[in-house]
Amino acid sequence: MTMPAGNAGPAAGGNAPASGGTPGGAAANGADPAAAAAAVPAWYEGVAPDLAAWAKEQNLDKPEAALIAHRGIVKLKGAPANELLHLKPGWDEKPETAAEVYGRLGRPQTADAYQIPAIPIGDGDVDLAPKFKTWAHEAGLTPKQATALATHYQGELTAFAAARKEAFETKRAQDVDALRSEWGGAYDENVRAGSTARAKLAGVIGLDDAKLDKLEEVFGHIDTMKLFAVLGRTMGEHKAVVGDQGTGDQFGMTPAAAEKKAQQLMNERAKLEGGNMHPRYREISAEITRLFHIGTGEPVAKGIIPPGA
Repeated sequence: MTMPAGNAGPAAGGNAPASGGTPGGAAANGADPAAAAAAVPAWYEGVAPDLAAWAKEQNLDKPEAALIAHRGIVKLKGAPANELLHLKPGWDEKPETAAEVYGRLGRPQTADAYQIPAIPIGDGDVDLAPKFKTWAHEAGLTPKQATALATHYQGELTAFAAARKEAFETKRAQDVDALRSEWGGAYDENVRAGSTARAKLAGVIGLDDAKLDKLEEVFGHIDTMKLFAVLGRTMGEHKAVVGDQGTGDQFGMTPAAAEKKAQQLMNERAKLEGGNMHPRYREISAEITRLFHIGTGEPVAKGIIPPGA
């Protein structure tokens, strides 16, 4: 039986589906469009192609798998992305980039926000705390770091001052003993002369005890005491400090001791054979004159023998 001519078109044109095939010639490629559509997870819809391809490579076939993977990455980093700080080389070379990092690390916005203890220096009349705040802010310190550093620094300064004071007092005690030994019986009178001179200077110049004490810190106890003792003598105070005008023993003899020594020399001179013709007569007489000068505090002309000598 011959087929009608009108029905031969589709078969002749090759558009009729082949047995076991798919429309559009898909059977030739062996692919099933329905199966292919089912193989792509629905949650990939709307995702950029490159991200979808990457997710497929990572076997992230469902949202739960993606969340588990992300959680693992966060645990590996130790913190979420907004808590991580990435430091690029040279980050502290520019103030603006350094400020951003310091801010992330906890530095306050202004230096005044630091709670810094007082840091007295010198005699305690200068407090270093305000400058320390500025330095801490420039260094990018957190409040806790700045307070800890200032506390340690304050402690070191306090310990240094205490150690220095202790060393000064120890040296002063040693100097007092040395001066007592040097001055002997004239010690108390020389000290009184120095005290009087010190008081007069304080009144005339307007120096208080704190400023006068600075002299001892600079010159030491012995030299300071000798200075005031000499000033006391110059002011006419306390004849005990007059002492030897030529040999440098200005502090070692009281008026009573000078008179006693002069009497001994007078007795020695009286026993000289030949009287005033003896070679030592003039030498002893000069010493007697000097001792009478110490004992009376009155100026005696050089070479004049005191009355009764």
